Amino acid sequence: MARTKSFKALVRRHVKHDKKFAEALLREGVDATLSGDVDTGKTILRDYIKAMAGSSYVAGQEELAAIDEALEQAKRGQFATDAEVEAAFARFRK
Repeated sequence: MARTKSFKALVRRHVKHDKKFAEALLREGVDATLSGDVDTGKTILRDYIKAMAGSSYVAGQEELAAIDEALEQAKRGQFATDAEVEAAFARFRK
């Protein structure tokens, strides 16, 4: 189904003004991609990125905690192995 300019504008407005909608759209794009529907995932994520362009993003408490934990792991030298990285990227090559 072709998306019209008015639909794209509606998505952009909702993403910019409704944080829950933006988070749901992002989650939907990631979920579609990870479940193997890469084309749909890319389309949704592209719409999300275009809508967020020029916007400032404020991370939530869970995201900040995850970033802090990742930084602590890096300080301890805990990084993913080459095999773990390859497995993660392999999901996107399907």
